Amino acid sequence: MSKKGIAHLDWMISMALFLLFLLSIFVFFKPGTEPAYHRDYLTSIIEGKIRDATYYSIERIPISGEILTDIEGIQALEFEFTDNFPICGDRNKFRVVDTSFNSKQFLIKELNCAGPNRMGVIGISQPIPKDTPTTVKFYLLYSDAFSPIGQGVSCIITPTQPGEEKNCLKMPVFNLGVSEIITGMSSAKLNDDFNLDTEPDGGLLDYIGNSYGEDLKKEWGYPIAKDFKLCIDDLADRNCYPNNTVKAIPEGTNVFSKEIKENVLGSDTTLGKLYTINIRTW
Repeated sequence: MSKKGIAHLDWMISMALFLLFLLSIFVFFKPGTEPAYHRDYLTSIIEGKIRDATYYSIERIPISGEILTDIEGIQALEFEFTDNFPICGDRNKFRVVDTSFNSKQFLIKELNCAGPNRMGVIGISQPIPKDTPTTVKFYLLYSDAFSPIGQGVSCIITPTQPGEEKNCLKMPVFNLGVSEIITGMSSAKLNDDFNLDTEPDGGLLDYIGNSYGEDLKKEWGYPIAKDFKLCIDDLADRNCYPNNTVKAIPEGTNVFSKEIKENVLGSDTTLGKLYTINIRTW
């Protein structure tokens, strides 16, 4: 074969290899097509974001003691900590409940967490009958998610005015139990007050319904080209976020679905309403 023929053959081979290379790009990389996702990948993103956005924690510590008093008219108890106050933080973030998880009127005062001793006083409204041995037990609760509430309890240990009677008993001995951290879903963050600033904003559900779009997907790390919808308790459009006027599921679309059940964690640490949340992604 002549040199010219050999050169032409080399060119043909080079072109064939180049075309084969281009074909491999389209076969293996598929430019312009959407990536395939595992059926649980998209729903797991939304499930994780729901939990991140609505879960909160409460620290709970039991306080107990034995009482016998010969004084009538005791209406409150005072627990004085000269060191090792059980939880230090914003006094507006505390709650007190009894063993039946009923809220108790209380007052936290003289709280000092700056030094190593962590001092403070807790006054709790609790009538005590005269000359009756009584075991008392309360739970001190603390959470950054608690909104401020009014604190107050009448607690007169030493009368300072004529005719004023003692109505509060300082606990001489009391015990602290083991601290627990309890985590669960906040109904307020889901339905009413997403950022817990005490101003109703419709919660996470309205946030999704009102903000659905590329910005929300970017915020949640969700693929821009994909969509999602979550429904509470049933699949009626009125209970879905976003609803069909914002984003409906196209007919014939392959939809992945996952259902999760969540109990609301009340501010008293008891479990409340059970929500059934259906997550659909496509």
